[in-house]
Amino acid sequence: MTDSYVANDEYYSDDGSESQTTSTKHMLTKVRISNFKRIKEAELKIGPVTYIVGGNNSGKSSAIQAIHTAVTAAQVGRKRQQRVIPTSSLRYSPAADFESIGHGRLLENKADGHRAIVEFTSQTDNPNEDSKYRVALYRGRNYDSIGVDREPKQGRLADRIQDPRNLFSIYTPGLSGIPLREEYMSYASVFQRAAGGEASLVFRNILRLIDEHD
Repeated sequence: MTDSYVANDEYYSDDGSESQTTSTKHMLTKVRISNFKRIKEAELKIGPVTYIVGGNNSGKSSAIQAIHTAVTAAQVGRKRQQRVIPTSSLRYSPAADFESIGHGRLLENKADGHRAIVEFTSQTDNPNEDSKYRVALYRGRNYDSIGVDREPKQGRLADRIQDPRNLFSIYTPGLSGIPLREEYMSYASVFQRAAGGEASLVFRNILRLIDEHD
């Protein structure tokens, strides 16, 4: 995991329109995670290179997944201009049943209910710059939907994280256990399974799609 710097950052409003260009530099310094999979509460201090060390089932993967889940969900929420989005629209999901990502119990729909929360903190060269961005994930009221609360919805750190054109977060699960055979699958199905940590199960399909694209 590396920190994030932004120079000459473009500033976008929440509807995606460009409003101004700045020279503010951001350095991601801290990520706080609450109620996500194995993590009840954790705070990660981020440096130029950050190592997460721990025993089996200690929550190392949960921390990385929490960051990537929050970023990708925020990007989809902003792109669709919706607080509640279908799970099928997510580019990444750490679980087949999204509401099961809550720590110890399912995510809830109530305002004060069980939610998974990821908060990013950055330092900037502008003392008046907002330095926090928070994503809260909860169960949607409708079937197969999730709620994404983004706060603030605008700001240079928020825009940097929410803009899908910026590769703010990249998650690359390990590749092992390639099966003997695979079925032909569509691009969307391959993308979703690969992004969900099952790249090894669709490895041949990935190679096929790359070859077809070239």
